[in-house]
Order: sequence, then C-alpha cells, then structure tokens
Amino acid sequence: MDKLSKYAQEGRIDMLYDLLQKNKDILDYVNGQPFWDTPLHLSASYGQTLFSLELLLLKPSFGTKLNSSGLSPLHVSIQKGHFTTSRKLAKHYPELVRVKGRGGITPLHQMAMTENVDVLAEFLQLSPLGIHDVTAKGETVVHVAVVNKNVAALRVLVGWMQRIDKQRILGLEDDDGNTALHVAVSTSQTEVVKLLTRYLNVNAKNIDGQTSLDITMTLSGIENEEIKKILVCRGGLKASETPKWPTEAAFLSSYRRVIGETLLGVDVYMNTGLTSDMRNALLVVAGLIVTSTYQAILQPPGGYERHRGSLPNASNIRFAMTTKFSAQFLSLNTLAFFTATLMLDLLLPLTRFNLVLKLSLSFLGMSYIFCAFSAISSAPLYVIFPFVMATLLVNIPLYVRTTSSAAAGQVFSNHQQLQFLVMSRSILKRCPAFGVEWSSSRPDGIRTLIC
Repeated sequence: MDKLSKYAQEGRIDMLYDLLQKNKDILDYVNGQPFWDTPLHLSASYGQTLFSLELLLLKPSFGTKLNSSGLSPLHVSIQKGHFTTSRKLAKHYPELVRVKGRGGITPLHQMAMTENVDVLAEFLQLSPLGIHDVTAKGETVVHVAVVNKNVAALRVLVGWMQRIDKQRILGLEDDDGNTALHVAVSTSQTEVVKLLTRYLNVNAKNIDGQTSLDITMTLSGIENEEIKKILVCRGGLKASETPKWPTEAAFLSSYRRVIGETLLGVDVYMNTGLTSDMRNALLVVAGLIVTSTYQAILQPPGGYERHRGSLPNASNIRFAMTTKFSAQFLSLNTLAFFTATLMLDLLLPLTRFNLVLKLSLSFLGMSYIFCAFSAISSAPLYVIFPFVMATLLVNIPLYVRTTSSAAAGQVFSNHQQLQFLVMSRSILKRCPAFGVEWSSSRPDGIRTLIC
C-alpha cells in the first residue's frame, strides 16, 4: 500500500502496472475499504493528471468514493487548486461533477466558491443538470456563490440559467426559506442585490416570514440604506404589507374551483404526466389529423365549381357538393382541425424554444380560416353559421395556458382565491397520480400559471 501511495503522488504509471502484475487484487482491496484516501485521491491532490485518468480507466468506482473528510477525488483536486486535473477528470467523466461530498456539496458547488470562473463554466456545460443539486442545507449553487460573496461566479451562473431558460432556479429557497436575495441582503452585498432583483421576487418570504426589505430594516450602515432603496425601487414591501399566503391546509379545506383547477390539471398532466412514448404517439396522430383536414379544405370531396355564366374570380368559386353536405363537412372538418391543433399546442411545453412552433400553429389556423371563408363567402347563412361556431369553439383556446390565466382572473375574483389557484397547481405537480415529483419555489402571482 505504501508503494501504491508513493506511485500515486509521483504519477508513476509504469510502476503502477508493475505493482498490479505482482498484486492483481490491490485495487479491489482499496475499493472495498470505506472512507479511505484512495490512490486517486492522492494523485488528484498532487495534480498528477495522467495518473488519475489511468486509475479511473482501471477502477471507475474510485471517482465516486469519499475519503474520511467526505471528499471525492474531484473535490480534492479543486481544494488543492489543481484545476487542470479537475478539468480533465470532469471532461472524461462528467458524472463526477455531481458527486455529493461532505454537507451535500458537489464539485460544482465547490467551483462556485473559487474565483476560477472558466472551470465553473466548463462544469456547467459538462453537467447541465448539476444546477439542480442542493446541499444538506438546501442551498443551490446560486446560494453557495452568494454566501461566499463570489460575484464573478454568480454572473456566470445567472448567464447560464438565462441561456438554458432555467431562471426559476435562481429563486429557489434553502431549508430556512431564504432565497439568494435574502442571503445577499443579510450580508450587505449591494452589487449582488442589484443583479438578483432583476430576476427574483423581491417580496418572497423566508421561514420566519421576513421579506428582503424586513431584513434590511434590522441592519444599519450606508450599504444597507442603498440596498433598501434598490428594493423599494423594485417594488419591495414589508411582510406586513404583502397579502397573506394561505396554507395548504386552508387550500384543501376550501371548496374546489372546478373550472380553474380542471384547466390546470390538464395543463400539468400534458407537461408532466405523459411518458415520452405517449407524447410522441399523440404528436404523430395529431399531426396527421392536422395535415389531412387542411388538405381536405384545399381539395374537398367533389372539388370546387364556378357559378354558371360568371367570370372566373375567387368570389364565384364554391364547393361542388350540395349546400347541405358542405355545411356538415365544413363544421366537422373545422372541429377536427382545430382540436388536433389544440392538442399539438398542449403537447408542446411552453418554452421560448417552442414559441416559434406555437406561433406557426396559430398562423396555420389563420390560413385555414381564410381558405374556408373563401370557399363559403357566397354560401347561405345556415352554411356559414355552423362553420363560424365550430371555429370559435376550438380556436379561442388555442393557447390553453393563456386561456388558463384568463379563466383564473375571472373565476378567482380576489387575491386569496388567486393564490389558492396557484397552490392548486403546486399540489397537482406533486400528485403521485401524474407520476412525478416536483419541487419549486413559492410562486409569485399569476406568472406562475403561464411559466
């Protein structure tokens, strides 16, 4: 064992293999010992990059083992400042970035404590899901950066979350209910407060029921006066001035709001309750229906015909089928088209990346309406009326999330009822019937309904 430790510190790969020829079980023996400084810990602590990579090839499990200090080899290399070794280990084995050590701290959290923002940026790209990891205290990587007053790291994290559309993580709370903004205010970090108030709810309350403005009231100094001005400018209020948030017990004790909660239930299920196979199958079927119904309006059964004796212009073109059947055809075809379009809209999550597709669906719906009206412009009223009614029934809720928020504003007339609706969404997301577990920060008003 002493020889193996020596070779790890010196980075002697040739001697490592000589030792393995004499004792083939030595790495298995080390791997079986709990909370040991493995040879990988030693090579990483001495910055022996090639030796560390060689050991990981031979025994990948070394990468996740913790020593008696609760640190993995990647933790150790960062702690010792060997960032070249850290980069190589993370590049070849990205899963090491999310290994939790002492206090639930991952190497990504650890990088947020350092000034080396280049490596932090690399870690974010190598392990994008690492931003969801929290410490034993419930702190995100954003909390860690703020606690350590690392403004440079915080700017990198904010920029990353903006670009991957994960700003929600900026507002997550730790186990004490504190957001990163609460922490920044309590430690008088003016620059951080200016940055975070652009993205966070300034009136979020911690477990003690305090807003950020309440915290500043207990502090003194020139910096805190400036922070107070920033918060007030951003709409900051004292806890006593904010509407009371109802408890889950109060929500469950209240009567059920059928329309609002049903709309939310559909929205949540479509986004979180469907498996990938189910979603793909529904997308294919809905896409085929949209295609076939649109083609049917362009080439209806029997085609189009022109009035006898009239000049060949668009106003004199109509369906070749009888008036009675054209009314039924238009109504049913329109219902099928817009129902399938609505299903496509529901199946596509409302993100900025899918916004282009959603806009395309609305443009397609408009073009369908123009095509249909050009075919029935000269038809009697009893032909046009069913088509118009069918269009209104299914085209109005094309963007169902917008419809949900509009319905919420009508069904829930006061602030407490609106908060009940938001809480309903939160409970639905955690409902085992949808097969998902969801943890989120406290919602801040109607924006949560359409985020």
